[in-house]
Amino acid sequence: MIAIYEPKGKALEYAPLALNIYRGCSHACTYCYCPAVLHMPREEFNMPGVPRPGIIAAVEHDAKKFSGDPRRVLLSFTSDCYQPSERKYRVTRSALNLLCDYGLQASVLTKNPGLAVELDLTLIEYSGVHLGTTLTRMDSMEPGAPATEARIAAMTAAKKAGVYTWTSFEPVIRTTDTLSLLIRSPDFSDLVKIGLWNYDAKAKLINWPAFLQNALTICASTGLKYYIKNDLWALATPETRERFKQTNVENE
Repeated sequence: MIAIYEPKGKALEYAPLALNIYRGCSHACTYCYCPAVLHMPREEFNMPGVPRPGIIAAVEHDAKKFSGDPRRVLLSFTSDCYQPSERKYRVTRSALNLLCDYGLQASVLTKNPGLAVELDLTLIEYSGVHLGTTLTRMDSMEPGAPATEARIAAMTAAKKAGVYTWTSFEPVIRTTDTLSLLIRSPDFSDLVKIGLWNYDAKAKLINWPAFLQNALTICASTGLKYYIKNDLWALATPETRERFKQTNVENE
């Protein structure tokens, strides 16, 4: 089984290497694309996640192969590595330890940064993990995940502890919510990544060029580092392209 892999397409904008620990995710986000990608019924995917069979042995095998590779490994794309199941299985902790042992750098993207801080803050600090969360403010569409304000509190605590933190604003479902969160982001995030709302017809009703210009204006005025995903940047007006760069940071 391949554990650590090089993502393709849009996923490559988030990480040069990736690792998926769990199968399924009890956060049950209604907009999640993973059930379709994994060919799983959504009801089955939304059950409490279980570790992929043999995942830790596979991580060790691949970590040896990639030993010393400077590219960061993202946990994870097709599940959440700090969903509630991690309290029971602790496989994310085991994987992060192995990555560290073999000189690999990790980046985490989770809707439960509070659990990451509770269980593994010392490990995250020691091994230089970049801790990320997704914010939409659409808590009703993420019924099994911690509320937005709980995520922000956890990220604030991690940043104060010296952890490098980043926030994914994707999907952008209600632009006014995202812009209000962006204004607050310097308090809890060293970097933001901003993308579209994919796989939903309602996204066509959003004025993406205006949103992007407003978002970049906030980033510029607050000194917030940002990465704009290609699909969103493709909708930028000539004025926005002239005023702003697509990115001012390298990928995670």
